[in-house]
Amino acid sequence: MRKNQGKLQSSAVPEVSWRIQAPVYGCGMFSHSLNNMATVILPLWVISLGATPLEAGIALGCRYLLLTFFSIHSGAMMDRIGTRRVIILFGCAAIILNSAYPFFPSLAAVIAIQLFAGWAGSMGWLGSQTMIGQFMGGSPVYAGRLSASLRVAAIVGPPSIGAIWDHFGAFFAFSFLACWGCLPVISAMMLPSSIRGRAGSLPKLRQLVPNWRDYKEAMSLIAVPAIVLVLTITVMRYAGISVQHSFYVVWLNEIGLTGTKIGFLLTIWAIAGGFSALCVGALLRVISDRWLALLMVATQIILLSITPLLPNYTALLVAMAFYGASMGISQPVLIGLMARATPSKHQGKSAGLRATANQCSGVFLPITMGAIAEWLGLESAFYIVGISLLLIILGIAVSIQRTGIGSRES
Repeated sequence: MRKNQGKLQSSAVPEVSWRIQAPVYGCGMFSHSLNNMATVILPLWVISLGATPLEAGIALGCRYLLLTFFSIHSGAMMDRIGTRRVIILFGCAAIILNSAYPFFPSLAAVIAIQLFAGWAGSMGWLGSQTMIGQFMGGSPVYAGRLSASLRVAAIVGPPSIGAIWDHFGAFFAFSFLACWGCLPVISAMMLPSSIRGRAGSLPKLRQLVPNWRDYKEAMSLIAVPAIVLVLTITVMRYAGISVQHSFYVVWLNEIGLTGTKIGFLLTIWAIAGGFSALCVGALLRVISDRWLALLMVATQIILLSITPLLPNYTALLVAMAFYGASMGISQPVLIGLMARATPSKHQGKSAGLRATANQCSGVFLPITMGAIAEWLGLESAFYIVGISLLLIILGIAVSIQRTGIGSRES
C-alpha cells in the first residue's frame, strides 16, 4: 500500500465529464431510492402478515444480512471484473426478487427474499460510491452531488409507492418497486466505453465466488487511522438509519398515518438532504470533515429518538426535514474521507468495507430494538436506543479530541 495511505489526500476537485457523472449518479440515486421505497411498504407488508414486534425486527433486519457478509466480496468483484458489470448483473436479480413478495405471503418467505433482495438491490449504490473513488478522486464535491441526487429520486419514489399501496394494494406496490429496479441497470449501461472496465463474455464462476485474499486486503485497510474513524462513525450513522427503516415506519403506522403520509415524510427528508448535500464544500471550509460528520450523526440520532414525543404530523415533518439535512451532509463527507484514504486499486473493497459497517447496524439494531419493544414497549425502545447511541458518539468525540485521529496530519 502507498506510503501516504494513512493521510487524507487532497480534496481538490478533478475535472470529470458529465457523460461519466450522470450515469454514476443515476446508478446511486435509483438503487438507493429502491431501498427507501422498500422501507415504506415492507414494514406494512410484515404487519399485514400478523408479525409480532420481534418477528418484524427479524424480518426487516435480515434484508441486509447477506450484504453484511458479502459487501467486501461485492466491492472486490467491482475491482476485479468491473463496477458496471456487477451493477447490471445484480440489478437484474433485484428486479426479479423485489417482484416476488406478494406471491409468497408468509414471514418465512419474506425473510428468504429479504436476504437476497437487499444484497442485489444495493449494488448500484455500492457501485456509485466505488466510482466516486475510481474516477472522481474521492472529491467531497462529487460525493455531495451523488448524495443530492439520491434525494431527487426519493422525492418521487416513496410517496408514489405509498400511494400505490393505499389505493391498489401490495401486488401493484411491489410491481412498481421491481420496475424502479430497472433504472440503475439502465444507468450502468449508459456509462461511456472509456470506463466500462473489462468487456467480453460473462464473468467466470471463480470470479463471482468469495476469495479470502479479498477479505484480507480489505481488512488491512483498517490499519489506516482515517478509515477506522470513518467506519466507527458510519456504524453510528447507519444505526440511526436502521431505526428509520424499521420501527420508525411501524410507529407511524401505529399512530394512524397512511402509506401516503409516510411517503411524504420521506420526501421531506429527501428534499432537505438534497439541498444540504450541495453545501458540503462550503461547510468544509469552516469546520473539519471529521467533526462535521460526527455532529451531523449525533443530530440525526437525536431527531429520530424523540419521534414518540412529537405531538402531530407537522412536528414529524419538521423533525424529518432536519434529519434529512443532517444525513445529506454526513453522507458525502464520510464517502469522501473513505475514498481519499484508500488506494485506487482497492476502491471497491473500501466501499464494501464501509457497507459492511453499515449493514452490521442494519442487521442487529432492528432485532435489538424489536426485543426492547416487545419487553418494554416501542416508545421506550426509541429512548433506550437513542441514549445508547449518543453515549457512543460522545466516546468517539472524546477519542478524536485526545488523539487527533482522522486529521489531515495524523
